[in-house]
Amino acid sequence: MYITDSRKRKRFRRRRRILLLVAVVAIIAIVVLRQPGWIPNPFEPTPTPTPAPATFLLAAEVAYEEGRLDDAIAAFSDYLVLQPEDDAVWAQLARLQILNGQSEEGLESAGKAMELDRDSAYNNAVYGWALDWNRDYNRAIEIAIHAVDLDPLM
Repeated sequence: MYITDSRKRKRFRRRRRILLLVAVVAIIAIVVLRQPGWIPNPFEPTPTPTPAPATFLLAAEVAYEEGRLDDAIAAFSDYLVLQPEDDAVWAQLARLQILNGQSEEGLESAGKAMELDRDSAYNNAVYGWALDWNRDYNRAIEIAIHAVDLDPLM
């Protein structure tokens, strides 16, 4: 007789503890869900800072000095996505493309540099060099002479 009563009391106590635990967890869940800043959403993308354009130029110069022309071209291209009006970088990109054997792409890049600044001796020299590599020798000579006229010390 006594055995059944003690078991019933233990079960009742266990049920009370479990119900109390479930109630506490439910209250905590309600409070936490009402405060959205307490638990970060794991599905939101983490904000990352956008690199400055100068970092791409630095990476391009380092890659060029190390002889990695493909990486330097990629870094200059990334820079030009952010700063497309920089004619000197277009000319540097054209120079590297020509050195890397991409003479047609180099001619396009040199042409963009010339569109941005026709009075730059460096842009004219690179454009003339690109024309030379694309076998347009007469026009290359004209552009090269114009580059020397702009800056005789170049």
